[in-house]
Amino acid sequence: MSKGFTLAEMLVVIALFAVLITVGAGIFLYNSRFYENQSGEIFSVTATREAADKINEYARAAVAFEGTYLYDSSTYVTGAATVVFKLPGIDAAGDPLGGVYDYAIIGANLSQTNRLELIVDSPDPSSVRPERRLLLTDKLTSINFTYDNADLALARKVDY
Repeated sequence: MSKGFTLAEMLVVIALFAVLITVGAGIFLYNSRFYENQSGEIFSVTATREAADKINEYARAAVAFEGTYLYDSSTYVTGAATVVFKLPGIDAAGDPLGGVYDYAIIGANLSQTNRLELIVDSPDPSSVRPERRLLLTDKLTSINFTYDNADLALARKVDY
């Protein structure tokens, strides 16, 4: 009796091994795609939450809505796609400065509408509020700001 494996036995083992590798690779690829999809959804939800938090933060600090605001040679108009908050300027101690205002613009980028941006401008040098331009998301499909009064001078609330 010879010791060893026949050709048929080797072929069966190789075939079983190939089936196991194919099934394992399929499971791995499926799980990789699932992970990527879940990561994307988590990123989107997180970005949306962070954007909502920023909108709420500046809305609470605002004293009014500004109808139009010129920033970096672009005019931003408070409306359905953009909101411009008028914020009291602050001193180094964080206290409000009388008659000094900063502005926070939240809305779709004027040239790349899939980007939701926050721009904070402190035109008066006596205010120490840091200027910033922050990308809130680059996956914006739409945004709609609605106000509790059509007259922005009387509006006190914005929903989005």
